[in-house]
Amino acid sequence: MSPSERETSSLGAAAQRAWAELRQRLRDAGAEGFARVEEPGVVEGLQQAWAAFVGAGGRLGTRPGEHDGFAQGLERLPGLGRHDRSVVIALGIRLCMAWEGQPRPPAARPKPGAPRHRAAGAAAAA
Repeated sequence: MSPSERETSSLGAAAQRAWAELRQRLRDAGAEGFARVEEPGVVEGLQQAWAAFVGAGGRLGTRPGEHDGFAQGLERLPGLGRHDRSVVIALGIRLCMAWEGQPRPPAARPKPGAPRHRAAGAAAAA
């Protein structure tokens, strides 16, 4: 049993349902390149889902400060612009993925034959 499976199984059904709701709301807000982060009801829905998750004993993050940092970001969400909202939502998605035990998405790879760094490309061209 993985650490995330132990963590999930140790929570009650209410916390698991609250986590699923939080995860879905984060996914919805992050859909279409975070185009929905400024839609009416998104902030309130995320804050309600977070309150239900935390109220049921849920906790996200494995590193010190992740859980609290995300909570603070959610508190500030109403006053943030689109980009900053996207950053907070992306953090929440990453924390939910880690809690679920999913691997992080791989970093984008450069095209074959493309220089790895701009400086390397400039040096090769000279």
